[in-house]
Amino acid sequence: MAGSQGIFPKVLVVFLMVSLVFMGFEMIHFKESFGQALQESLVGPWDSMVSEDILTVNKSRVRPAKPELNFRLLCAEDRQRIKEVLEWDIKKTGWQTLTKYLAKTVTYPVQMACQQMKRLGHGIWSSKCYDGHKYVCIDDIDPKNCLVYSFGIANQISFEESIATMGCEVYGYDVKNTDVMKTNANPRLHFKLARIGSQGGKQLMDLLQENGHSNASITYLKVDIEGAETPALPIWIRSGALNNTKQLSFEFHHVEKFATQYWAIIQDLYRIGFRIISYDPNFCTTMSPKGFYQFFEIVFRKTKVCDE
Repeated sequence: MAGSQGIFPKVLVVFLMVSLVFMGFEMIHFKESFGQALQESLVGPWDSMVSEDILTVNKSRVRPAKPELNFRLLCAEDRQRIKEVLEWDIKKTGWQTLTKYLAKTVTYPVQMACQQMKRLGHGIWSSKCYDGHKYVCIDDIDPKNCLVYSFGIANQISFEESIATMGCEVYGYDVKNTDVMKTNANPRLHFKLARIGSQGGKQLMDLLQENGHSNASITYLKVDIEGAETPALPIWIRSGALNNTKQLSFEFHHVEKFATQYWAIIQDLYRIGFRIISYDPNFCTTMSPKGFYQFFEIVFRKTKVCDE
């Protein structure tokens, strides 16, 4: 009996030691399995493609930092384009050359002036194209401080509704009180009647003062008033109404006929800091005999390109 009592503690000790060894093997297996799972979650399915570039840090495999992209070439191209626009002498340029250069300029937007460009508004399908959407540089959208003016509503407010969902307050104007303006229930959309830009009509500065926005920052100004913007924009530029505007979009109409006026507007906008960031031809219209789209939407953004 005494002998058996002496053997029992020894057996217990051996049992415990074997158990600890077994648990150790299990922990090692768990660690390897967990480490492999963690590695796969960090590296992902691209592991086989970049396995040679994977770095080992503290025995864990992680992806290397992505090298910084080099935009020097794009910056140089943008600066050259901007310089050409600012220095082009309209008085020494024939109409045909000016028309061609106008087309080349608008179809080659500045590349480094916007990081995120989005199309807002689904528009409407018109037999062969969509019409009514607008391109917006989302870089400027701040839901806590976003003010939009929209001239030309008609019965299509998909753009206004879309940008309102981002937190923007939208002030829309049209010469007619259309059905969508009458039935609007969106508290962020404020529709009013007004004739904009034409002789005897209201100017941008008038509306800003009426709404208490004389010193407010306008995130986006949409102008689609069927050609009335051509005489209106020079007035808005001279009056300083665009001084606090970040983005401006308007549609060019009958480009070849008004090439000189449109080029003068582009130059004046560039002089106050705007740059062309988007070109969107209106595919609902036909091209001119010379191959130019006679109607197209241009978006300008006030920004410094590559620290110009």
